[in-house]
Amino acid sequence: MKKLYILALSALAISSVNAQTYLTKDFDDNSATSGGWTINEPTPATTTSLTWATSTAGGAPTAYGVMKNWNGSSNEPVESWLISPSIDLSAATTPLLSFKSAVAYDGDALEVLISNDYDGTSDPSSQGTWSALSPTMPLNSGTWFEWVSSGNVNLSAYAASGVYIAFKYVGTSADGSTWEVDDILVNETGAVIPPSKSIYDIQYTVAGNGDSPENGNTVMAGGVVTGIKSNGSYFIQNGSGPWTGIYVYDLNNTVAIGDSVTFTCVVTEFSGLTELTNITGFNNASSGNTVVKTTVTTGAALAEMYEGVLVNIPVTNCTVATNGFGEWTINDGSGDCIVDDFLLGAVYNAVVGGPYDVTGIIDYAFGSFLLQPRTLADIITSVGVDENETLQTSVYPNPASEVVNIEAPANSAVTLLSIEGKVVINTTTNNAFEMIDVSSLESGTYIVSISNNNAFSTQILIKK
Repeated sequence: MKKLYILALSALAISSVNAQTYLTKDFDDNSATSGGWTINEPTPATTTSLTWATSTAGGAPTAYGVMKNWNGSSNEPVESWLISPSIDLSAATTPLLSFKSAVAYDGDALEVLISNDYDGTSDPSSQGTWSALSPTMPLNSGTWFEWVSSGNVNLSAYAASGVYIAFKYVGTSADGSTWEVDDILVNETGAVIPPSKSIYDIQYTVAGNGDSPENGNTVMAGGVVTGIKSNGSYFIQNGSGPWTGIYVYDLNNTVAIGDSVTFTCVVTEFSGLTELTNITGFNNASSGNTVVKTTVTTGAALAEMYEGVLVNIPVTNCTVATNGFGEWTINDGSGDCIVDDFLLGAVYNAVVGGPYDVTGIIDYAFGSFLLQPRTLADIITSVGVDENETLQTSVYPNPASEVVNIEAPANSAVTLLSIEGKVVINTTTNNAFEMIDVSSLESGTYIVSISNNNAFSTQILIKK
């Protein structure tokens, strides 16, 4: 469920909550202004809907607060304050503020401010003395809409009556972030907030056994889905390079490659593999995101630092063909790398030779690191005239818009696959020259695979 950080608190007016709780706002009633909260806009947007509101976008089970300045075609200048009701902290001992927030798109940071002399109604940009608080906030350079906990911010310096807390949003005509806020709480004990940890924080280790420094801990984490196992569990990644990918043992939530997800989890070591388990508070913020592949050599790929990372080995040769376990070996001169078919879901019959270009996720199973391609599109090889004179192929124009010309031996099998590995065209050449209509395909990158007997050729095609 959504409430990761607070105990179940009823949405009551401030005066009726128990003495240890001074403020609570969870937006579950789909209102940004219930409970005495107000919106004050020194610079309102031209589009009236560009104000503090609530949303459940991204699959959230209940609403959260959101503010943006994008009207669907451009950014609008706006300054908008979401201001709490007056809070009485005069009897407080150690009042603590906590909330969670998420952000996407370039723009100003969301400011969290506090005042004990605001009158509750005037323009806050010119009335009241506002001091900046320093909660932990997400950065828009990370994974978009990744919930980050603020931590418990000590408000003891403001232990008086007539205290206001404000979330100040600023957007310009040049840019503006979309900010989300939820589970705002001020009480004496603070919220039970799992710390937000990046995948790097979880995976980076100097331990000889490769165990995570967070092993056994409950944390908030997230990333972009890069690969999915047959049981529905998946890999996520945040950034690129060593220590940025991890396996998520989650059999309850359905995801697709490119989904940006966040959740609370327990870091677990299972048979040498670092996993995120016991998934709660799952949120799928957006889809269609991409992850930058990390380029590695065969000799460096199978290492702890790349566990769970999406890697690419661009130029290598197959040195051992596919065996009875669906495994084959590639080597670019720096050392052997074992390629497996577990994510692929089918045996790939690799043959000795090359060159190959292989993308996949580094997995750990049966005591060994393995490179796991996700789809056929992750395995590219070019066999030219010098390697096999019986298969001379040409694919043009490239990029293409309406048709693609295929020059290949008659009776060659031609398959076009999307970059995700989905077959979009499957045909056979009748003659040495064939035209294939690609006008109905969406713009993007495709794999053209041409085979004839035991020879084949694979090329990248760009569809305009």
